Amino acid sequence: MGVQLHKKIMLFAIDTAVKEFNATRIDIEAQEYAKEFYEKVGFKQSSDTFLLDGIDHIKMTWIK
Repeated sequence: MGVQLHKKIMLFAIDTAVKEFNATRIDIEAQEYAKEFYEKVGFKQSSDTFLLDGIDHIKMTWIK
């Protein structure tokens, strides 16, 4: 069925950051349950779990 829409959107956002802003690194704070999704588009966990607004989060980093 091809790439799911949310993955296409994320890959487009990464590509745009690289092309338009010369990004070589992107840091995000992701809800922990979404870790696997972000890993599928190239992010790696870069922190331990922390609480943000009552929800477990992790920092994740994408490096070109």
